[in-house]
Amino acid sequence: MKKTVFAVLAAAALVLTLGATALAAGEAADPFAAPAAVEDVSEPAAPEAIADEVADDIAPAPDAAPAEDGSSTDTDAPVQTAPPENRPDGWYGRDGYWYYYKGGYRVVSDWVTDAGERYYFDADGRMATGICDVDGQTFWFNTSHNGSYGAMKSGWYGKDGYWYWFSEEGPMVMVDWATDGKDEYYFDAEGRMVTGLQEIDGRTYFFNTKHDGAYGAMRTGWQGIGGYWYWFDSPSGQMVRSDWRYNGGNKFFLDWEGHMATGLYEVEDGQFYYFNTSHDGAYGAMRTGWQAAGGYYRWFSPENGVMAVSQWVTDGGKRYYVDADGQMVTGLYEVGGITYYFNEHHDGTYGAMADHQTYLNGEMYMFAPDGTLMRNTTVSLLGKTWNVNENGVIVGYVTPAGRQAAAVLDQVGWNLRSAFNWVTRLRYANRWLRAPAGAVHTEWYANYGFTNHYGNCYVMNSTLYQMIKMMGYEVYFVEGGVLNSNGYLAPHGWTEVYHDGVQYVYDANFTNETGMNGFRIRYGQSGTWRYAQYKRVD
Repeated sequence: MKKTVFAVLAAAALVLTLGATALAAGEAADPFAAPAAVEDVSEPAAPEAIADEVADDIAPAPDAAPAEDGSSTDTDAPVQTAPPENRPDGWYGRDGYWYYYKGGYRVVSDWVTDAGERYYFDADGRMATGICDVDGQTFWFNTSHNGSYGAMKSGWYGKDGYWYWFSEEGPMVMVDWATDGKDEYYFDAEGRMVTGLQEIDGRTYFFNTKHDGAYGAMRTGWQGIGGYWYWFDSPSGQMVRSDWRYNGGNKFFLDWEGHMATGLYEVEDGQFYYFNTSHDGAYGAMRTGWQAAGGYYRWFSPENGVMAVSQWVTDGGKRYYVDADGQMVTGLYEVGGITYYFNEHHDGTYGAMADHQTYLNGEMYMFAPDGTLMRNTTVSLLGKTWNVNENGVIVGYVTPAGRQAAAVLDQVGWNLRSAFNWVTRLRYANRWLRAPAGAVHTEWYANYGFTNHYGNCYVMNSTLYQMIKMMGYEVYFVEGGVLNSNGYLAPHGWTEVYHDGVQYVYDANFTNETGMNGFRIRYGQSGTWRYAQYKRVD
């Protein structure tokens, strides 16, 4: 682009007579960082003072009015007392105007350089002041009586709410760029400094609208305009459209209008990406992995960010499936003619494929390790052999107590912590309560607890056992005792749960009585009861 280098303003220039303040040096462009929130700067503000001196726009007047005989007290130019014709070279003041002679003739429609300053004299030989057109170009001549009255000036000139720039060579800059070596500015066909979004030679730029010391300067990087974020390349300043940009590990996309993309966005035909909608320091950054978009969870490839469609996804050791719209499926779902189940509970594995017994529609169904629904077979669970019918249901697995457990889980959440917390809040009562002879302990105690919402250790941990069993874990109810400091064995009941083949104790009554942790502890662990003489019971 064509650029005109600004003149260095004279150190002795005066403060603006228009009352504006001097322009501070332009600040460096904002760092290339993700924005946090949009500031609307679409409405330009009034110009601020950005020069050391501005014309005062008064009628032309010499530093000192010439006398009738041509004498003058002006100290800026020699006093001329010669007759009007054949005057010696130099200044001559008369009737409120200044003239200049060379070779005995008045200088007309021409330039004169005197004491390092340039002056212009019109067709009548009068020295020009203020804003004047010379040979089709606009110049600015000093109107201030500061020792250089009438001298050609350069730099910033403010009038009627606009700013203009006069180059070091003198002409006003029009339809062109100018730079001070740090910031760049652009001036329109009338010479006015532009601000805000501007189309120049088919390219879009942004010029500062803030009175921050660099009003009107071209800006690069992120700019918030009209509720959108845009990116302007450095050093060109051109707006980016339909392209990607990077930011130290984050990736952004700008659409055909230059808007930074957010949320679910189709960059290419059939290829969707997700861009951050949270103002967390990386607003608009491309995101990968599971993202909640359009009311569904969708998977975006960690390798390239493209949304997965009609395919399996493995994450955290669990398998998931996304449909043709990229939506993570849940519940019973057929893939290639085979029935699978994908977790519908928000228990930390929402959408994960079931690979073990799973409670559905009031029954326990059996799924193989590869996720397929098993039918017409037998399985070994909880130390017993169970029949699986033609519908995939484990016959006899769900009992009345189990259905009560499922009802509670529907309320509190299908996860171990929610179940454990619910049981610990039961009221402890009836210490010596025991199941009648011949009763199935896990069934009798659990029914008592779900019905009455109170009970002893057997009641509490039997209700916990039923809830964990309905979640499909390998769980056992244990009866035995706990030793006190005197070696006394107090009767007690608790549960054992296996995680990846490792045995843990879950004792809701321990937490209820002591307030200490009884969730997922180990036998002999410090700060727990000393369990002794125990065995698993139904």
